[in-house]
Amino acid sequence: FIDQALLVGHYRSTTLTGAEAAIDALIDERMSRALNAGLYPSSPGSHQVFHHPCTAGNTAATCLPAVIVAGLGDEGELRAADLVYTVRQAILAYAQRLSEQQGDAIQTEFSLAATLLGSGGSGITAGSSALAIVQAAHEANARLAQVAGWPRLRRLTLVELYLERATDAWHA
Repeated sequence: FIDQALLVGHYRSTTLTGAEAAIDALIDERMSRALNAGLYPSSPGSHQVFHHPCTAGNTAATCLPAVIVAGLGDEGELRAADLVYTVRQAILAYAQRLSEQQGDAIQTEFSLAATLLGSGGSGITAGSSALAIVQAAHEANARLAQVAGWPRLRRLTLVELYLERATDAWHA
């Protein structure tokens, strides 16, 4: 129930689970097809953007303009520094993609939502994930300020289904 692109993480696996599986269903299984073809991000620093233009057939609940998947590596191996790097690179890639799609209309800013990447596995808490995502967004914006024609991240929204995890992220 968000109207901006959504950033999610993917631990190395041959299946999509949790938020990824739910989102894959919303975007016509584009993510699972890429996974089955061996073209899905799984290593830290890797990422892929899946566009899903909103059409007349989409309801407000299923209109997700894009999903950015960031690779997280093997579960239990992810470090906070890797998460910052991975999220930063994914944000930069999305900004680049937006700059290439602009046409005549110059977009100077964009909004992005993110799940608490990496916090579903061991070693990264909801709070440390939130901190890493915010740090990555700050670092990405610093780089975007130096790139002419690429939009900057104006607003970051962290989304979480469970109240306890959302509260941990908020406190962090």
